[in-house]
Amino acid sequence: MIPGTFHVDGALPPPALALTDVQAPTGSTSFSGVNFGPEDSTRFMVLCVTTSWLDNSHGALTSATIGGVSAGGPLSAGYPGAFCNTCIFGAAVPSGTTGSISLGGSTSHFYELSFSIYSIRFLRSTTPFDARNFNASAAGNSSVSINVPVNGVLIASNSTQNPSSFGTPGFSGVTRDYVTKWNQQITFPNYNFAHESGSLTTATALSDHGVASTNVSSSANGLAAVSFG
Repeated sequence: MIPGTFHVDGALPPPALALTDVQAPTGSTSFSGVNFGPEDSTRFMVLCVTTSWLDNSHGALTSATIGGVSAGGPLSAGYPGAFCNTCIFGAAVPSGTTGSISLGGSTSHFYELSFSIYSIRFLRSTTPFDARNFNASAAGNSSVSINVPVNGVLIASNSTQNPSSFGTPGFSGVTRDYVTKWNQQITFPNYNFAHESGSLTTATALSDHGVASTNVSSSANGLAAVSFG
């Protein structure tokens, strides 16, 4: 199992999924007072992060700590090799209605990030059932096909570079829970970025379920998706 995870046997209700907090674009990688939602012995926190970078010599986020619990490396990551990327981290954090988040990795060329964080309770296992990603350093849309189990949860995170006219990307295959946009003002003042996250719960299994973002004439895209059951 990944660090800070658990496996539950026995009767449980269907998973309870909630978006608990979001972070508008910021130059920080450490946060306090983040809303985690109700405490629960089965609570698993899932963090979706999109970062923008100052140049093509960008690094990558490779670790996260959520509520003092190490999340290890990303469960899924969309790194298109351009000025933006997205990744998903997860950790079992049963205690605390609020807490801290810190992100680590090679951040010497880091500019700004945005995140959205989810609480999932009553998972049978916090080991991902499936994880997929999409990377493109050229114009086009992002898409993945992913499997979701019975009584499953799917969470997706998308990054977009240069959505035309600063438009809002579309999201299908999940319900979009959060979207935000920002401009990289330093090296390339005309570079725009967007972060969006979405989710679904399902009582029946989904095979090769499609998740896609219509990226509004973007120049690079990263999409990460993870399912649990």
